[in-house]
Amino acid sequence: MLNMQELVTIFLTEGRELTDFLEQQLLSVEQAPEKLDDETVNALFRAAHTIKGSAGVVGLHDVVAFTHLVETAFESVRAKELSLNTPLINVLLRCNDHIVSLFDYAERQHAVSESDLQAGKTLLIELSTFLNPATAQVPPSSATQMADSADVAQHIYIKFGVDTFRDGFDPIAIVRFIAKQAKVIAEYWSYDLAKLPDLTKTANFEEFESCLLELDLVVSGCKQALLTEAFEYIKADSVIQIFTSATVADYETFLALQPSTMAMALKARWQNLNLWPANKVDITLDPAATPVIDSSSDNTRAAELSPGFDNVPVQAQKKSIIKDQRLMRVPAYRLDEMVNQLGELLIATATLQSLIQKSSNSALSETAAHIQNLVDDIQGTALQLRMVQIGDTFSRFNRVVRDISSALGKDIRLHIEGAETELDKSMVERISDPLMHLVRNAMDHGLEAPEERLAAGKASQGLLALSAYHDSGSIVIEIKDDGRGINRKKVLQKAIEKGIVNKAAELTDSEIDELIFAAGFSTADEVSNLSGRGVGMDVVRKNIEALRGTVHIVSTPGQGTVFQLRLPLTLAIIDGFMVRVADSKFVIPLNLVTECIELPEAFSQSDAAAFMNLRGEMLPFIFLEQIFQLTPSKQNRRSIIVVRYGQHKAGLVVDQVLGEFQTVIKPLGKLFEFMQGISGSSILGSGDIALILDIPKLINKQTDKSTLAFAKHEVTK
Repeated sequence: MLNMQELVTIFLTEGRELTDFLEQQLLSVEQAPEKLDDETVNALFRAAHTIKGSAGVVGLHDVVAFTHLVETAFESVRAKELSLNTPLINVLLRCNDHIVSLFDYAERQHAVSESDLQAGKTLLIELSTFLNPATAQVPPSSATQMADSADVAQHIYIKFGVDTFRDGFDPIAIVRFIAKQAKVIAEYWSYDLAKLPDLTKTANFEEFESCLLELDLVVSGCKQALLTEAFEYIKADSVIQIFTSATVADYETFLALQPSTMAMALKARWQNLNLWPANKVDITLDPAATPVIDSSSDNTRAAELSPGFDNVPVQAQKKSIIKDQRLMRVPAYRLDEMVNQLGELLIATATLQSLIQKSSNSALSETAAHIQNLVDDIQGTALQLRMVQIGDTFSRFNRVVRDISSALGKDIRLHIEGAETELDKSMVERISDPLMHLVRNAMDHGLEAPEERLAAGKASQGLLALSAYHDSGSIVIEIKDDGRGINRKKVLQKAIEKGIVNKAAELTDSEIDELIFAAGFSTADEVSNLSGRGVGMDVVRKNIEALRGTVHIVSTPGQGTVFQLRLPLTLAIIDGFMVRVADSKFVIPLNLVTECIELPEAFSQSDAAAFMNLRGEMLPFIFLEQIFQLTPSKQNRRSIIVVRYGQHKAGLVVDQVLGEFQTVIKPLGKLFEFMQGISGSSILGSGDIALILDIPKLINKQTDKSTLAFAKHEVTK
């Protein structure tokens, strides 16, 4: 059974999804109010209602108290008593932010600070001004907000559904939730002993998770709304009956709907516990009396609930027999551990293959090949588990663009493309900050104010586009605006003033654009909350390069700027192409390899870079032994590995091609973090180390970008 803290953790995960949903829906309504319909309003209300109800079940009463009025606001919108306009959306968005901050306190298991409590009260007062006086009363505390003044005793009978535990619900937590806001006079738990599995003979371990509990609860001062919330998520699969000032006829009517054996056992139980109406005058309950209920029949019928509840169908909802479609929440660190262990398994498998090659045992070779195929399948499945869509990351910028554009007095529209593009979850987490810097930079420096845009013949509303797509085994993320572009004259002047470049230097447009990534560089005339401190763009480049990625700028004055981030799909395991140069072995990411050709004898090794005509295209190629200062090879026949990265192609001269190799990427450590042209290492089956080549840096650092041939078409044989 899950303990309370585990339930809180589950709630916080789902709660944050609901707050994200609320934020995105409110922003969508603000951008297109004509598309607001009853379905959207109902979805907003259900999200707030679910947050409040679930928070109460897990004991987060600060969340319950605050969300109560937010739920009331959505209820007023649903009842057509309130208009969901921009002023109300502003307050609701801030309320949503406060709910997220309360989640953060719950996650850290800290009490909410006085300042945040006061901020919450201020928000509720501000929200209450939009509501009618009758509905705008701010609850004094979560413990009293739903309590009844009348002290009327109620008998509640619950036969929990068999999947209650499997669905993540704790029956005791539900009772605790009711007890926080009403008086529990007595509670009696029972179970059907005949249905308990024999632990020594049971082979189906799912039976251990079956819930066989039944509960008789006597409460007073309990509102119907409180019970509705408490049983919201279990009523479909459980039998729930509430007797309020009930008569014998009420009990008999309920029992008539139950299987005869169950009805007889229930009546005997209630009479024994003094819960039968004839004994209602004096409720003196015997805690020792806990008769076992005989409910040998399946739970296929449910009673009609008291007023205020939806009627439960006579036939309980059946669970789908096919369970492989159910979603399961798995902590991210478990996936990371699995991928790390898979990496070690790949290394062990390579070692096994190396040993088998030295033997002549064909049967052993076949078995090893079969194992290798299985490991390959496991690798693909494991890495796919870590892949997530980038749309969730992109959608968070809707709020950022809204708030910052308002603060800057600009009209900016965010356009998102490729939200379904997938990449490694660890990658998503590490690109959030660089993306934030680039988005803020585009809004502050790139996009003009409405009057400036109109004067330039543009629409008053600026466009900021986020897009993602796969290309050549990499993921490409673009941040594009239709603003003023990079003011290269101003950039160069600022760079000279800060001593970043020499005054006499002659730089190309692309080289001037690259200056904005220099540490401490800023073109802002004044320091503000958004810019001017010279911190941000250099961090962007460092963070992207730490992920083995690159940043490229294309800017057209007066038309806008595009920042292109090119990243590997995963950071853990890649398919590599192994080569030998002198006595060293290197690995090239296989998705960057286009073809292998023989090096013409006419070329010498005197220069680190040279060029050749490859089917009408100028192909630069690099002698790796020159780059890494290795002993020159004396063999006559050498090869060129043609690699492609983005729009550019280049060739790497190697001594020997060793073929494909599954590469487990190992970090080099701080001692080698500034080493150019190497992105990591891998352990071979023989125990030797192979270095993984950083193709983008090799191309960018060792050849002149202006001479690189654009890959306008694929290389064909």
